[in-house]
Amino acid sequence: MENQTNEIKKYTLYTQLLNGIVTIVAIVLVALLLLEPSRMTNPNWVIWFLVIVGGFHTFEEYIWPGGFIKWINGSFFRSSDLDKPLSAKNAFFTDATAGIVIMGLLAVIGANYLWLTLGIASIFLINGAWHLTTHITTGAYSPGSVSSALLNLPLSAYILYFYTINGYVGLFELLIAYSIGLGVHIVFFISLRKRFDRTC
Repeated sequence: MENQTNEIKKYTLYTQLLNGIVTIVAIVLVALLLLEPSRMTNPNWVIWFLVIVGGFHTFEEYIWPGGFIKWINGSFFRSSDLDKPLSAKNAFFTDATAGIVIMGLLAVIGANYLWLTLGIASIFLINGAWHLTTHITTGAYSPGSVSSALLNLPLSAYILYFYTINGYVGLFELLIAYSIGLGVHIVFFISLRKRFDRTC
């Protein structure tokens, strides 16, 4: 039990550190956009809104007020084990590393291969809708629901709208992007459900 507690603390700290890095980058991006508002309609800059969404969203989930793992396990899955089905280790390798991967991906491909980067926007859009739906239907705070309302939904929708309305992507690329967003959530929740069923 002590080893499990130490592992939870260790991976929770790792997750907070990586998410903190992404949040710092998000703050820098917000400052750069405010210094030069024309960047908000520049196709090479709009895609970086993804980092702003991800940085503040995971900050709310894992740093302040935090408690996402406890919430999804205890409130959403009704698990008596607060580290299952989503363990602190799994959260580190999914949510925390995803932020770093997204920044690396944007640095390498920027606004190229929009079907892929808009897939990330779709993930954030669907995730935001899930947070808010869960919050509304349960009447309880879901860590991540505030940033979902303020950032995930409006900014992700804007990113998808911007590249579509300006002709950077067509219907086919948009469908691929939405398929990525939906597929990631289906795989994630199926894997958690299977882990939950195994531990019951």
